[in-house]
Amino acid sequence: MSDGLDDGIWQRSVAVVSAAHRRDAKAHAHGFLSWEELTVQERRRMELYIRYLLGHRLHQELRGDYAPSRLIAIAERIQPATDEVVKADVPVLAEVFRDALGVPAPDDTIHGVKTDLIASAALGVLLKDPAPELAAMRPELARYYAKHAVALRDLEESG
Repeated sequence: MSDGLDDGIWQRSVAVVSAAHRRDAKAHAHGFLSWEELTVQERRRMELYIRYLLGHRLHQELRGDYAPSRLIAIAERIQPATDEVVKADVPVLAEVFRDALGVPAPDDTIHGVKTDLIASAALGVLLKDPAPELAAMRPELARYYAKHAVALRDLEESG
């Protein structure tokens, strides 16, 4: 596809989210354990894709109202299923949601690959049919990447 996104990283992102949707913890973890195959920039790109997609999905549901009580309600709803893929309690899920929505709290502490594991698992649980839903979100991600290309390349390079 010629939308400016990295097709290989897109496919890896879809694969880990789909594994989470199926509650296949082993396949989900493998998507991150095999990161040594990727460059630092590709790893960072995958992180950015997953976090954007989770934020986009949450934004659709919340319609811009990111009140803590609403984030906690979603976290409580999906926590049992998410826990089948990665261990994350309700406060941790809410923190990952804040990160994906770009509204972190001062006391947030989860960073790096842990955030990505949880974010991809949560996204997989939130989606009813990952392949078509993610395909429908891809143009939004591509527009976001095009609009913020320089800043996102800088983030990718920073590892």
